[in-house]
Amino acid sequence: LAGRGLFDSPPALRAGVPIARGGAPALAARSAHRPRWRPQRPPRASGTIHAMSERLRAIVDELDIQPDDPVLEIGCGHGVAATLVCERLAAGTGRLTAIDRSAKMIDAATKRNAAHVQAGTAEFLVGKLEDLGPLLGDRRFDVVFAVGVGLFHRAPGRARALVGPWLKPTGRVHAFFDPPARAR
Repeated sequence: LAGRGLFDSPPALRAGVPIARGGAPALAARSAHRPRWRPQRPPRASGTIHAMSERLRAIVDELDIQPDDPVLEIGCGHGVAATLVCERLAAGTGRLTAIDRSAKMIDAATKRNAAHVQAGTAEFLVGKLEDLGPLLGDRRFDVVFAVGVGLFHRAPGRARALVGPWLKPTGRVHAFFDPPARAR
């Protein structure tokens, strides 16, 4: 799976190209060609919960998270990927901030990751991608990722613009998306 995600970020963002105000990649001394996101799907395992955990493990491995990275997860759901991220952050000063618009999902993720919350490695916030300002203040992240968040598939430019203000100058965005089963 090296170099591939279900819905990989544009090459410029993967390479750590700074994001200009408004979320567009600042492509200094590069082609005027605007990078496009290309869907890429890794091999799919069976439909069991274990297979989902293995899929999320492969995705988190792809993120190349370092122990001191501040990380933002958009659409954290039950917090399975958050657990895997926090395991990588435990040896350093990194911190995961995870958002989901569902209070029920945030409650489940918080319970699943109670030890990480108590240790200060993770926090879980109810909110929408469009409303991050009041939630995040002046924080910036080395890694921003989303798994199965439709906006990154339907409107990648808009999604990039919404997360751009929260990226550090060398920050990376990774979005992974599986099409619905009926579309396969």
